[in-house]
Amino acid sequence: MLKAKRLFFALLCGLTSVGLVAQNPCENQPEPDQEYTLITTGIPAYSYTSIVNTGTLLGQSDDGASTYSLQHPIILYGAMFTDLRVSPNGYVTTDLTDTGGDLTNDCPVPDDASTGSGDGRFYVLHDDLDMGNGDPANEGIYVQYSMPAIYPHAADDEMGAHVIQWFGDHFGGSEAGIEVDFQAVFYDNGDVLYIYNQDNEGGSSSTIGWQESNTGPDAATIVCNTANSISPGTTFAISAHGTDDFSDDVAACSLLPPGVEEVNLAAITTVNITLNEACRAMVIPSQVLSGDFDVDDNDTIPADNAFNLVVLDEDPSNGPIVDGCGTWQ
Repeated sequence: MLKAKRLFFALLCGLTSVGLVAQNPCENQPEPDQEYTLITTGIPAYSYTSIVNTGTLLGQSDDGASTYSLQHPIILYGAMFTDLRVSPNGYVTTDLTDTGGDLTNDCPVPDDASTGSGDGRFYVLHDDLDMGNGDPANEGIYVQYSMPAIYPHAADDEMGAHVIQWFGDHFGGSEAGIEVDFQAVFYDNGDVLYIYNQDNEGGSSSTIGWQESNTGPDAATIVCNTANSISPGTTFAISAHGTDDFSDDVAACSLLPPGVEEVNLAAITTVNITLNEACRAMVIPSQVLSGDFDVDDNDTIPADNAFNLVVLDEDPSNGPIVDGCGTWQ
């Protein structure tokens, strides 16, 4: 039985340099010490799908980064994040203090970042790029989450994914038309996909890869200033589960079933939740409920997603995620 009360959240905006560690809804998550590996087999021949007309415009800038508040947390480099920082210069980072101004690509990686900490980076097409010269007017960075993903995962075609798209130019390039058009896909199970539609320079002045920090240890270079390495349809898949096959069942992501468990819980009347730099947080059951989570003593505690938590803030549609400072129920 579950005793219900109204919950009120008093929220404090706390500053942090990385995203908030929280619960991920995907059952199959990477082991904390599992490094990324480049996948070489089982990658479908995806057709590039632009989200310029279906996604949300995140930012239009030459060097200024934007924060992407995720639909739900994902695990990257062994930690869970609700927000990512996206640079117009073709990289994503878990460091929310990154200004995005690192316009000089370094390779091979790991290597000291020209600016910023260099931590938790995914170099999708790191170069001196411009996502806001205004021609065409819809240049920019776009984001979208969908389940199933617009690029179905080969191991689980029902898996969801966050997509980030860069749609713009090389700095100092053409003032008319698009010169670069590419995406990063972050799957719910931690796997990552890079897919390219256009790069007028063909990768000749870019870095593609990833690095956990300036010194690694989890880091790899896929492309380093290599001409003709990028063409329409080029795709790189990165495993968070140590497999070389994108269709390997080890990567399949099953949503946690709610199950049937007997509990005896009561709501905590008032709790304080500290928000991250983007003023967001995810509320989990143990923060707002007290009592016995295992009444039947079968050593099985219901998963967090067995509870339907909804924060009645300015955007209750995203359930347990708090979207800003204030007092909510």
